[in-house]
Amino acid sequence: QRPHPGGGGDRGPAPGRGALTMAVRHRAARRLRSYSINALIPSALTVLGLSMGLTAIRFGLQERWELAVGAIIAAAIIDGLDGRVARILKASTVFGAELDSLSDFLCFGVAPGILLYLWSLQPIGGAGWAVALLFAVCVALRLARFNASLADPERPAWTSHFFTGMPAPSAGCIALMPMMLSFNLGDAVFRQP
Repeated sequence: QRPHPGGGGDRGPAPGRGALTMAVRHRAARRLRSYSINALIPSALTVLGLSMGLTAIRFGLQERWELAVGAIIAAAIIDGLDGRVARILKASTVFGAELDSLSDFLCFGVAPGILLYLWSLQPIGGAGWAVALLFAVCVALRLARFNASLADPERPAWTSHFFTGMPAPSAGCIALMPMMLSFNLGDAVFRQP
């Protein structure tokens, strides 16, 4: 008689295989039960904010400047909500914090830099691109410094109530201030590189 493919000869499948499968299923079910819908809400808000930043870049490529700035402002509002919602729902996670930093970099570093380059800095070529890059890199460095300080075990407790440097949403909105002023006061002054 040929041995069974499970390796047990004529005795059937290998011993313990069914128990292993049940253990894997049990762990997976337990892991799924540990996630609640409340834990997903803050991350869903962060993804919505990230989408606003990407949409701002799209509007900038179409030269729809008011909508681009509106998308950045919407991203800033959403960024202010996602952390509060996570604390209220007791759903703060390391994943959510990392996702928030990535979203902040795109929405308030990359998107404003690209918008300013397309709107005003493009005529001066490489120098204009260097300014846009410098802004985005500064936002990235500020966010990296903030994230690294969170992991510092010697950080005093009172520092969690204060910002060091300018928060990314504020920096992005202030960088776009000339564009916002030009909507009401015209391009003559504000659009000059």
